[in-house]
Amino acid sequence: LDKNNKFLIYCAGGVRSNSAGRFMDSLGFNEVYELEGGIANWE
Repeated sequence: LDKNNKFLIYCAGGVRSNSAGRFMDSLGFNEVYELEGGIANWE
């Protein structure tokens, strides 16, 4: 994956996507966005 691309991370409730987003940040990905609260919170 290109670390300069934008990534939107999401899961059902937001817990796994939060973990994945933090992990990607630690690897040097520049633009990682999370859907807060996951699909359950999306309207």
